[in-house]
Amino acid sequence: MKNKYRITLAIISILAIISCSTSQNLSRTSELPLLQKFDPDTVTFNNLDFGKMWTFEHAPVDYLSKRYDFAPDENWFEHVKNSTLRFASWCSASFVSGDGLILTNHHCVDFIINSFEQEGEDIPGKGFIAATLEEERKVPGVFVDQLAFVKDVTEEINEAIRKAEAEGKSSSDAISAVSSAYASETGLVCEIEKLYNGGKYSLYGFKRYNDIRVVLVVEREIGLYGGDPDNFTYPRYNLDFSLLRVYEDDKPLKNEYYFAWDAQGPAENELIFVPGNPGQTNRHKTSAQLEFFRDFTVRNQALMLNGMQDIYGREMKRSAERAEELAPMFFMISNSAKVFAGQLEALQDPYLFARKRAFEKDFSSRVNSSPELKAAYGNLWNDINSTLQEARKHYANISSFKVNVNSASVVLRAASKHEKLSAQLSLPEEERDAEYQKTGLDSTLTALFGKNFYEDFEMEKLALLADLLAGNLPSDDPAIKKIFNGLKGLEGAKWAMSNSVYGSPEKLIKASAQGGSALNNPEDPLVYFFKEGKIRLENSEKIYKEIKATEKVLEEKLGKAVADVYGTSLSPDATMSPRFTEGVLRSYEYNGTIAPVFTTFHGLYDRYYSHNKKYPWDLPERWRNPSADFDLSTRFNFISTNDITGGNSGSPVISKDLKLIGLAFDGNIESLAGDFLYLEEKNRMVGVSASAILEAVSDIYGLKRIAEELIKGNISN
Repeated sequence: MKNKYRITLAIISILAIISCSTSQNLSRTSELPLLQKFDPDTVTFNNLDFGKMWTFEHAPVDYLSKRYDFAPDENWFEHVKNSTLRFASWCSASFVSGDGLILTNHHCVDFIINSFEQEGEDIPGKGFIAATLEEERKVPGVFVDQLAFVKDVTEEINEAIRKAEAEGKSSSDAISAVSSAYASETGLVCEIEKLYNGGKYSLYGFKRYNDIRVVLVVEREIGLYGGDPDNFTYPRYNLDFSLLRVYEDDKPLKNEYYFAWDAQGPAENELIFVPGNPGQTNRHKTSAQLEFFRDFTVRNQALMLNGMQDIYGREMKRSAERAEELAPMFFMISNSAKVFAGQLEALQDPYLFARKRAFEKDFSSRVNSSPELKAAYGNLWNDINSTLQEARKHYANISSFKVNVNSASVVLRAASKHEKLSAQLSLPEEERDAEYQKTGLDSTLTALFGKNFYEDFEMEKLALLADLLAGNLPSDDPAIKKIFNGLKGLEGAKWAMSNSVYGSPEKLIKASAQGGSALNNPEDPLVYFFKEGKIRLENSEKIYKEIKATEKVLEEKLGKAVADVYGTSLSPDATMSPRFTEGVLRSYEYNGTIAPVFTTFHGLYDRYYSHNKKYPWDLPERWRNPSADFDLSTRFNFISTNDITGGNSGSPVISKDLKLIGLAFDGNIESLAGDFLYLEEKNRMVGVSASAILEAVSDIYGLKRIAEELIKGNISN
């Protein structure tokens, strides 16, 4: 694999943890699980709209018993908690033997390979295999946390906050003090998580292990198989796993709890669980908050990312040399674009809001039926709505004028240096900094635009800004006229570049030769953008910060109302804190056909040959001609209704008998709507099966010692 693609895949591995053209229309990315035709009067909400990311301290045993006829006891939960790990601060993992062997995703390890790769090695291209225990290599800076202590501390925290506020101290200081006290008492790494936006508080105590050594890392081509095109899709053929080991006192850790290996796996519709640390969801946001996402935050991100994806794609087609240079950024953008496009599509579906409003109707009805609750929470929804209406006025300015000049068009990057440049050129020659004196001035000015200036490419990027302003600011806003002459897209960008001294390196060099006065044209559109933007941002960001603080207080109050009305029957939003989710292996309809519950290694090779062995469907050398012992019919990837997101990367997939049957690594594209509303119809987790991992460990990588350890549960003597 060429180096450029190694860089690309490393970037994709980071994005997996997590995350428009010149017109403002986005094509539908997929058939999301939301229903497009419905009668609003018949829509009701379901408790599972908020998902199934259950906490251990409030485990819904009655629900599990009624739905699945399975009622786990304390010993079951104790085993799951102690066998599941938080991998550093970005993933999940699990113990899979009594000698400290742990399993996580390849993409959780891939981007830190350089921390343990030695000179002359090519781990991204060839993988890492520790043939013996002595060859297992330490991974600097990585730790795993084992959940050892869980407690609902809501009353304790609320009392501490009351006392702190009476003494003029902050609530965060009060929470930190409680956490520190528990840490001193237990000797654990203690964290207090705010659940239901403050309706509940839970304390988690972790035992931390700092000596982590790598055992097996597969090649990037197979560990991130299919790259960005296959990301968030199914069927999949991705061997996304890595094996490491925890050491203590320079010896493999002897641990009581681990998940025994099940190479056979479950049957379709059989109950399975996924414990781990899901990253973040927004299911407890109100409909008004989701409308704000739809109209501003998510929409703007989707428009810009999809536009940048198109622009980079066109530029790569124009030049093979540029394609190599732009490939890493293109795939990074594409990955994020897919996420935001899917989320925007969900937010533009009326059915999502019908479900949210059905819940709010039920919620407000319950609140208003109780005089006590009504007095405490009756005005919450109106207060949140009015707060967000005020936020809209100021966020339009922030989203229009707050740009990252390092990723925007280079003409904007050059124009952002206007104040210093004009000030320097207004000074006598001898008083200027050396780089602004005549002998070095041209080089300094050219450098503002980068090594090379590609006019069409930069004009297309500036066109995105023209569309962003047109989509956020009122049509009669003077900034639209001043910056883009009231034009959108490429027409607006062309006008701005033609009428600004920062429109090209040549124009800036010519103007600068006349001194600072030649740059101080108040009508220069790109200069105006930054001058006007500075004024608007200073005002709007200050007010918006205050508005967000008010919104946070209202959210916390809403969270308390949820806890008072519904208790813990609704799953709290994901917060990267320990959770477990239940589900079953189940197919779904997509693209006019039916998704298989399992794929096999046969499909991997079909993918390889069908795409002419080309990236990102090429295979590492050792995979191209597997031995006769390698069973192509082995179950490879699979789907289930388990509810995961973000930090669930690396989460174990287990049976109700506490056996490991697979490893979570992704969701289907329909699951992107799950950030706001969970629907079992099509929301699917994608995992790699334990049988596929064992087959690869044994017959592709030849690590018989590890295969035996997985099966037996300990190191063979």
